[in-house]
Amino acid sequence: MKIGARGKIGWLLRANRTLTDVHHKLRSGKEFARLFRADGESALAPSHITRWEQGGIAVSRATVRRYERLLDLRPESLVTVCDAVARTEVVREESADPRTGEERERDLKELLDRALSGAVMTGLDWSSMAEIVRSTPGLFLFPTENWALLTGRLLEELVVSDHAEWLLRQEAMSKLLEHPYAGVHAVQSCISLVEDRASAAVLEPMSLLDVSASPSANAYILGQLAKPDDQRVLYGAAVAARQKLLRGHFDAAQVRGLLAAAAQRMKEGAAGDTLTSLRLLVQGVREPPPRTHVAEISTRVALQVHGAMAAEREDPLLVEMIDEALFGIESDARMVAAMCLAATPYRAHVGTALLAEIQAGLVGRDEDFPRRALRTLTTLAVDVHRPLILRILTTPGFNAGVREAAAWALPHCAGRYAETTWRGLLAAYGGAWRRTPSDHLGRVLHGIAYGIGTDDYHGLTEEIRTDPSLPLVARRTAGWLGRTRRAG
Repeated sequence: MKIGARGKIGWLLRANRTLTDVHHKLRSGKEFARLFRADGESALAPSHITRWEQGGIAVSRATVRRYERLLDLRPESLVTVCDAVARTEVVREESADPRTGEERERDLKELLDRALSGAVMTGLDWSSMAEIVRSTPGLFLFPTENWALLTGRLLEELVVSDHAEWLLRQEAMSKLLEHPYAGVHAVQSCISLVEDRASAAVLEPMSLLDVSASPSANAYILGQLAKPDDQRVLYGAAVAARQKLLRGHFDAAQVRGLLAAAAQRMKEGAAGDTLTSLRLLVQGVREPPPRTHVAEISTRVALQVHGAMAAEREDPLLVEMIDEALFGIESDARMVAAMCLAATPYRAHVGTALLAEIQAGLVGRDEDFPRRALRTLTTLAVDVHRPLILRILTTPGFNAGVREAAAWALPHCAGRYAETTWRGLLAAYGGAWRRTPSDHLGRVLHGIAYGIGTDDYHGLTEEIRTDPSLPLVARRTAGWLGRTRRAG
């Protein structure tokens, strides 16, 4: 069963309300409805809560913010996830900005001044600014280069941010990409970052281009499918092209060229996630066949979560959300489902259950599931798998695919390692690379360099950048992170 955007948003609200530890009385729909309205407003019927939470009627941002306030959740923590969920729909229901025109103008001026002057901008600041910009399609900045400065700065912050701060900036950038004036410059900022050979960020700016239907965004994606700069760019182009195709961004001639290019890349030996994305692209606008059964692993994880939380009754959609986060065909759908899980009280328990499943899979020499689960755990923003990652990277017996997945689970994994641990990893894999260079060791060292940079060990990052015996991609990544993390 595929859960639509309304269903996911309703599930997200229901999970946070019924599992709240802050105000137990709010677990009652009747009590929540009674307290939902502000003083002086007419009471809300409990059935309205049910319809919201079952996806029967659309939920506005104002409603989601009221959930956040009543449940003492971090401001915008649910709103931003709901925005990301809504963005997965080809046709979205927009929600009006509740601020008056005068309030929007005042807030926008203050936020633009801060962003353009280099002052500190939080994820909430970027989110608020982008929401006003989107609600003002005629907004024009002078000089127009300010749009480039604004979108360039936002994108630089986005690619080095983690979890909630990353998601707030991701949604802000998406809103700017959709704006008639900001969008032109936002597209160019994404393309420039992909083409910056010193940059470690490729997938994020490439995937953001699926938001824009502009000729420049379309041409760039088509060009990279026809003649990709490298395998990472090809993967990003395939993912973006699939979404753009579903949204009707291409004309008939472009679709023919796109399908021909994708078929050619498949003939040339694309593998792994890239091959999967190309196959989906060749399917065109057809939806992939529905899953005939829920994966046994997803069911087992959900049961472990229910048991750990001593749930009075099982959540029938939890297993579906876990299943989509782990095994969803579309990479965007996997990420959004994992974000939803991360925004609920289920998060830590799902992380613990997935860790147990990974360990069981490794014992059974399973390569596919540990790779999927490590990716999901990173999006969940938990750190329970840090010891396992270290064991995979330091203990003989693990295959190359699992080692690479472990290395790339590091950069945005919650928590951090001590500098001595990073030095040990760098020495071990750097030494192996010097003795026998290989693509596998290069990819692992690339991930290690990224992890060291995101953990903010600037001295060690500089050592990597200036060490000619290490892979060029690792040195470039270290140099780029050294600049961007200090600037941030």
